Amino acid sequence: MNEDEALRRHLSKLGKKGGPIGGKARMASLTPKQRKELAKKGAAARWATAAAKMGSKRGGKGKRG
Repeated sequence: MNEDEALRRHLSKLGKKGGPIGGKARMASLTPKQRKELAKKGAAARWATAAAKMGSKRGGKGKRG
């Protein structure tokens, strides 16, 4: 095992340990407004992906958008 591989394995273990905790801590530190903005951004990204998979050319916006 070379030095790069050892470093990758070490960082992978750290990420698996701290990743789930980090997300909860981040959400706890955000204001309700910031959480709402992140939720909107995430929803828009999910809908854009779904529209692309379905071949939609509207980009997920209806007549009201």
